[in-house]
Amino acid sequence: MASFKSYCLDIGADEQIIQLQSVSPASWENVILNGYYDLSDNDEHWDIQSEIEKINLAS
Repeated sequence: MASFKSYCLDIGADEQIIQLQSVSPASWENVILNGYYDLSDNDEHWDIQSEIEKINLAS
């Protein structure tokens, strides 16, 4: 599985990497870190790579 960081490194998106370094997990309002997320039903229909390519932190 690809990650946003590895995608940015692969395409040379240095500005995105800088922005990613400034994101604090403490500011994640909609993520429950000790929660259980079952995405197994979505695996065959969800194209994570296309979602990663849409992220733009530097805008």
